[in-house]
Order: sequence, then structure tokens, then C-alpha cells
Amino acid sequence: IPLKLVKWTESFLSNREVAIYLDGVRGEMKPVTNGILQGSPTSPILAAFYSAGLLDL
Repeated sequence: IPLKLVKWTESFLSNREVAIYLDGVRGEMKPVTNGILQGSPTSPILAAFYSAGLLDL
């Protein structure tokens, strides 16, 4: 895997935060420490790479 792609993926999955809105009021920002972004076009590709190792079991 090219180093440039590894660095981009690391950047894409790092330093993410989320806030929940309830009745129009935003809660405090919380760090996202795992998982991939829902709705991102790259998420299915990253999930496929992650789970590809399971095929070797």
C-alpha cells in the first residue's frame, strides 16, 4: 500500500468529533475514537480493506 494512501487514511480517520442535537440544542463535542464515517463514499472501501483479513481465517 502506498505510504501516501496510508497517511491520507490516517488523517481521514483521526481527530474527529461529534455532537448530538436534541430538541434543537447541541450537546458538547465528543471525540470519535473508532469506526468510520457514515455516508462517506470511502467508508465502504475502508470497511472492505479492514475485513479482507477475515477471508484468510
